[in-house]
Amino acid sequence: MRDDTDVEDKPTGRRSRYTSRKDVIAILVILAVLAAVALPAYQGMVREGQKVENKENLRAIWNAISTYSQDNNDRLPPTYYELGDGVAAHVDGLPVAWPTLVASGLGPRASFMSRAAQESEVARVVPATKSEKGLAVTYGMYRGLSCVPTTYIPSENESILLTDSANRGARGSFDPSPLLDEEGKPADHDGFVLGWDDSNREYTPETKRVTRLAVFREGGKVVTRFGKSLYGVTAAGQLVELAPGDDEVDFLYPTLTGAWWADPKVYR
Repeated sequence: MRDDTDVEDKPTGRRSRYTSRKDVIAILVILAVLAAVALPAYQGMVREGQKVENKENLRAIWNAISTYSQDNNDRLPPTYYELGDGVAAHVDGLPVAWPTLVASGLGPRASFMSRAAQESEVARVVPATKSEKGLAVTYGMYRGLSCVPTTYIPSENESILLTDSANRGARGSFDPSPLLDEEGKPADHDGFVLGWDDSNREYTPETKRVTRLAVFREGGKVVTRFGKSLYGVTAAGQLVELAPGDDEVDFLYPTLTGAWWADPKVYR
């Protein structure tokens, strides 16, 4: 005789064994909501990490330039070696530039390239050591301080030396006066030098802006890799935060004044 207590309860319908379509939809909606909330937070964390890394890179690069200056009669490095008339000296198609000269003083954890930059914004120069693709750079040195003795700079804490930069202007926002190669043609990579809107060699009375700052247009707004600001370092090593519109220059003939100080008498 069979005892009813030995009989297992059997499912009475498909609903108890399988997830219904409504349940699947509900789960997907919940996941979508979580993703919508978590993604901006994650992107914000990534951007903040990039900001911190960017500032550390700038400080490390300034230290490397400072070391170079101490070893070279207190003169800042040239933005790039010239052959004359603004033509850059190239080795294997790459210019010999300031990162080439100061790379040996850069710490092992620092970089000349910001991870917030896109590939099209990267300039490449001759590396201090062997490298197949060259040394990647997304920071620019201001042309107006090329080879200038540090003791000559009137306001080291206010004169910008380095900033976030971009090759040929950030993401197609403008096409500045190009660097020239050994044949006198526009070079492929020139984002390592901050030039001017009418010349990459020297400023003129018509100079209005500094070019190659890492700014671009997005939805009708002028922004930077980090939103509203980009970062730089003064000749004294002071970290500064710049707005996209801070590329304007002040001209007091025959010199530029303010943040983009320059004097034509002290170029070489």
